Amino acid sequence: MGLAKLSAAVWQRLLLVISMATPRGKGQVLSLGGGAFGFLIAKLAVFVAPLMLMQTWSLSDYGTFEYALSWASIMAVPLTFGLTGALPYFVIERHRPAYQSVAYFHYAVVAILLLALVCAYLALRFSVGMYLAMLLSGVLVVQRLKSTCYLLEKSPALASLTESGLYVVIVLFLLGGRALFVWHVEIGWMSAVLTAYLLTLITPDLLNLPTSRRKFLAVLARYRLAIGFGLPLILTSMLMIGLISSSRILLGEFLSVEAVAVYSLCFRIVSTVVIIHSLLNTLLFHNLYQAKDEAFDRYSLSILASLFFAALILLFVAPLVMPFFAPKAAALLLKYRNISWVLSCTVVFWVATAQLEPLIYRHRQAKLLAMLLLCIVTILFGTVWLLGKTGRLSILNFCQINMLVLAALLMGQVIILRSVGFNLVKVPIFSAAILAGYFAAYAVTLSA
Repeated sequence: MGLAKLSAAVWQRLLLVISMATPRGKGQVLSLGGGAFGFLIAKLAVFVAPLMLMQTWSLSDYGTFEYALSWASIMAVPLTFGLTGALPYFVIERHRPAYQSVAYFHYAVVAILLLALVCAYLALRFSVGMYLAMLLSGVLVVQRLKSTCYLLEKSPALASLTESGLYVVIVLFLLGGRALFVWHVEIGWMSAVLTAYLLTLITPDLLNLPTSRRKFLAVLARYRLAIGFGLPLILTSMLMIGLISSSRILLGEFLSVEAVAVYSLCFRIVSTVVIIHSLLNTLLFHNLYQAKDEAFDRYSLSILASLFFAALILLFVAPLVMPFFAPKAAALLLKYRNISWVLSCTVVFWVATAQLEPLIYRHRQAKLLAMLLLCIVTILFGTVWLLGKTGRLSILNFCQINMLVLAALLMGQVIILRSVGFNLVKVPIFSAAILAGYFAAYAVTLSA
């Protein structure tokens, strides 16, 4: 009872800080219940889907899926043509809501690419894993673009469900299989289901394409302008997502798909706490995009502190609860608990860097961020390559290196924003304290 009261008090305090930190924040927070149900369903699917896949597939098959998803996350960035960054700029900053119509045009581009992919697969018969990676990239492109449009329309529930639609479909498919007493599903069948899902996503919107020549040319002109703004953002976005997704790719290249499965499972369980950030970021999207530095600093500190302490609590609770519904996953989490501790710190830096990225775009500093990311990615890849070639790479030291480079990226972002007069103080201090605390605890563990 005492823990419940404490949790309620912390949540109320967090909402109070947010309502004071952002313009019209109180009204946004009071509307939390409107989209909370859809949001919770979406985020629950993100948590449950990997556990169900782990129970359904072998460690190798699950690692193959995560490996394909990592490549898809990177490939999806250039396929968006930078529109997920361009649309908020034109609609919110320039007050031109008509630019949302360019999304319909882009869905037609994705439909053409999907048709080419299916034909190539049937003709060339390349591996299912390769087909799955390319298919998932198309799914992610459409999901991100649709989610951005729903955020611009202030529909947080639809935005959340669309963003996590891949996992919702996986959960429904596996539940349907179990209802029919089918306990094992081949990756090929999963690929077929996801192909149908992508077609379902884009087909209704293709019907919204303008039929008259005048309207079509108007949408095409807006599409070109949006791409012109978004293309410079592609390299930066690709490096940002690549920095996160490359973890599984590098582990797959230098260790094994089993290592990918272990890392992915631990990361997905720990990153469940990101639901706090995702929910509030979805509801306050417009306000945060326009927030001043002091208000943004207060909000970000509240979110990062909540994430960190929630992750620590989760690491104690998960091993006690998971054996009842996911015994294989629970055994792996307990065996590799040292990795989960590193990832509980890493998730803070991951969320913080993602939070600052749109601000850098807003202040037209994408080129500086791209240069910083190139340096960070080079350091990460070079260090992992050296350790891999010398046989010293392990999942643990890889996670520690990944945490350090994300922390360095965060500090670099703070410096870039300060150069344009957007000063953040609390976020970098809190992040440095987490980093110092982890390595102090790690040193004590080694000495013991």
